Amino acid sequence: MKTSIKIIILFLMVVMCSSVTYAGIFSNSLHPGVGTTPVTVPSASAIFHKHIGAVNPVRWARQLPGTANTEAFLSSRAWQATSADFLRTYGNSAQVNQYLNYQEYLFRRAIRINNKAHFRSLDIKGNLAESLMDDFYVKDGWEIIDGKRGRNGFDGLYVRRNKNGTITDWIATDAKSGASKLNMTSRGMQLSQEWVDGNLKDLWAMAEDEYRKAPSAATKQRIADLKQIMKTSGRRPRVFTMKLESNGGKIQYRIENIGVDGNPVGKPMFVDMNAANSGAMLRMERAIYRNLEKHISVYDPKGATTLVKKIQRAFKKGTIKSDSDLYRFIKREIPDKKLAMAVAQELGEKPPRGSLAGVIGRHISKNSGMIISATVVAGFIIAHDAMRDGITSETFLKAGLVSTGTLAAGIALDYTMNFVVTHTSKYVAKYMLERTGKKVTEKAVAKLAEKLAPTIGRTIGGGLQIAFALYFVGDTIYNYNQGYITQTAMWVNVGIVALTTAGTVFFTCTSGGAKVGAAIGSLFGPAGTAAGGAIGTGIGIAIGVVGGIATGGYTWYVENKRQENLLYEIRLRVNWETENNRRRLRETISDLKKKSEQMRSDAWSKLLPAM
Repeated sequence: MKTSIKIIILFLMVVMCSSVTYAGIFSNSLHPGVGTTPVTVPSASAIFHKHIGAVNPVRWARQLPGTANTEAFLSSRAWQATSADFLRTYGNSAQVNQYLNYQEYLFRRAIRINNKAHFRSLDIKGNLAESLMDDFYVKDGWEIIDGKRGRNGFDGLYVRRNKNGTITDWIATDAKSGASKLNMTSRGMQLSQEWVDGNLKDLWAMAEDEYRKAPSAATKQRIADLKQIMKTSGRRPRVFTMKLESNGGKIQYRIENIGVDGNPVGKPMFVDMNAANSGAMLRMERAIYRNLEKHISVYDPKGATTLVKKIQRAFKKGTIKSDSDLYRFIKREIPDKKLAMAVAQELGEKPPRGSLAGVIGRHISKNSGMIISATVVAGFIIAHDAMRDGITSETFLKAGLVSTGTLAAGIALDYTMNFVVTHTSKYVAKYMLERTGKKVTEKAVAKLAEKLAPTIGRTIGGGLQIAFALYFVGDTIYNYNQGYITQTAMWVNVGIVALTTAGTVFFTCTSGGAKVGAAIGSLFGPAGTAAGGAIGTGIGIAIGVVGGIATGGYTWYVENKRQENLLYEIRLRVNWETENNRRRLRETISDLKKKSEQMRSDAWSKLLPAM
């Protein structure tokens, strides 16, 4: 059990520095030239606003009208001026260049997300027109037939049947929103006779193939319907159009059917979106909002209702006057939340409150080093039992209790360390201000304490790691002097502890470790370079875990070897004692035989007369 306690202490030592307040090579502060005070990133965001009109990449990307080219922006005058301004303000240092590289990485991600949001808004735009078209035709007595081939095919395929269920009429349609028009395809223009016939044949072939793989009554009916459609003369195709426009202060949808010849079929319908109408108009307005919510929920299930309410308010205020206004509004409201959180954290802003799973995930991420430690401790105990005495019913219970204790002790130690570092930083900052004769104010103390905290945290954490290492070295030397271990075992244990401590202290408690982490991260791009401190800490934890496993493994090896030697000696002793007893027994029997012969000879001598 003594060995298990040592391993637990070693693993706690490994993660100690990684969880202490730490500002690596890419911290949340940029430092101007000598003689000036540190400026945090939120203050630096004014430079972004000055040159690109936004304080972070997410807000900037939201302003883009449609798809954007990343490299075009990064080579633009706006970004060149932004970079030059940063270098003038903060100096041309490695840290500032890494910060700018990371901002370029965020810009690239922001543009990708902007483009993704743009296409999401186009999907919503198209799907809204299709769902409203379905509503219109169903209310007019038509039955919907699925005419999709993946993302291609008919936007609408509708039939009418007689009482016997036979198709008597059908129509193919396409839905267009805003300024969208029919497109040319490899089969010809959309809704042309060639295009319609080709799509019907593809749908029939798909249904036949589906029926061969998984026969069903529904698929059989679908095949029969498609056969009837192809044999029946249907109506001429139509284009269902809906366009948002401003007319005399009214913001309204113009909804109408257009023939393939470009001429309207019937009269258009106008649905006012910024006025309280009644009757059919109000029902159509509700249908538009209902379908909008349905299609937005595909991308933002929790926020769809709220977003539709925002759209309603925007219509009433007159801020949405066209299709482009509406879909730009939707694109802005459904951004990539992971990117938004990442940029908010970089700018020192409070990240949005997430779900319970997100909160748990952040805590797991924060305490990942201690979780790894607890897991390895449990694995060590199970392996130790398996190799030494065999796994029993108590092994897993013991491993669970010890690993839980390790995790609890690690978290408690983490909070204690942060508490100590915070208060020590304040006391040291106050003392330094007093010694230099500067005015001691709460703001000045807090500012200097924030600057000192990383150094003090690394110093305390590194000092504790070294103290633990000295304890292990002293305990090993003591065991050698008492004759419990050999000289070889002593040097091996001391070497493992020394190397492990040196590696973990360097990577988790020094800026040099962060620089090495940044150099390794640079192989994976700006994001990896920016995460240099985290990479260095990860390397330190890995070294500690390997060192702990090596210590435990060598301890087991020595104990196992000692047991083997002892068993060998016992076997030799038993063999020797057995052989010695056999020899003595043989000698005793031989002596008894000799005595018996002598006694028999003496007896005969007495009985027989003397010769």
